[in-house]
Amino acid sequence: MKSGVYLPVFLSLAAGCLLQILFGYIPAGFFSFPVNLIIAMLWIFGMFHLERNCRESTTTAVLSSGHMTILVLCMIAVGALITGLFTQMSPEKAASMGGFAGKMGFYNFTGTWTFSVILFWFLTNLGMVTIRRIISKNRNMRWRFFLNHAGLWLAVFACFIEKADETTLSIPVFRNLTNRTAYNQEGRPVLLDREFTLRDFNMALYENGAPKRYTATIGCGNESFILEVNRPLSSGFGEDIYLSGYDTENITPEYCTLLIVRQPYKWLILAGIIMTMAGAVLMFTGGIKRHNAKKSA
Repeated sequence: MKSGVYLPVFLSLAAGCLLQILFGYIPAGFFSFPVNLIIAMLWIFGMFHLERNCRESTTTAVLSSGHMTILVLCMIAVGALITGLFTQMSPEKAASMGGFAGKMGFYNFTGTWTFSVILFWFLTNLGMVTIRRIISKNRNMRWRFFLNHAGLWLAVFACFIEKADETTLSIPVFRNLTNRTAYNQEGRPVLLDREFTLRDFNMALYENGAPKRYTATIGCGNESFILEVNRPLSSGFGEDIYLSGYDTENITPEYCTLLIVRQPYKWLILAGIIMTMAGAVLMFTGGIKRHNAKKSA
């Protein structure tokens, strides 16, 4: 297969690098709902169309080829190397970094146009391979293959688009005082649909006086719940509440700080992981059956 067929990949990578240099990181809401849903539907439809109606074309052959798989895995390996060599920062802090690495977005690589291009080709290749096997007449290992590959596609895609719709709110919760005003990552106030108050706070200390663990009893309307540091509470579909800080100036803390993290695609990621694990189990059990069949023969 001629190397020229891979020219669009390298051109798109160059375009991604150029966009990163000229415009910086991808805007936070660029792939937010419903844009991400529309993109996903068009993407999947396009891959199905190519595999069903243009199966013999050069484009389809390249996108689902092993050579493309090797190429995208090499690009992902380079991306992993970049994230390992350069300290990953928040988008705001990474944008202030200078030099070549700063311009290329190496300090927050997963938020760059370049990484988006790499992920696009990886998911396209994975999707094409999966669809080709699904619609083929050969039904051997269809379910195992589908669960492994489709689960991986779903998990990676959901992880990528989740950033655009994920929100993190910080809210101070005071003792004997209700509060419903939280603050987003930009420091702007957000009015919640429920009020919180601190009802009790307990702390266990090490021998040197450092906090070992601490818990807070939080009132929310007529109900209450207990939060422990590093143990979030699931308060709704894709929403978790974390205990992130407390009043260190008083022996008896007068307030604590909660983080409300909303991840609407968390269950899609979980579904993808479960599918992949189920496919791995089926491949394992299928291997045992084939091995036993050979021994009996």
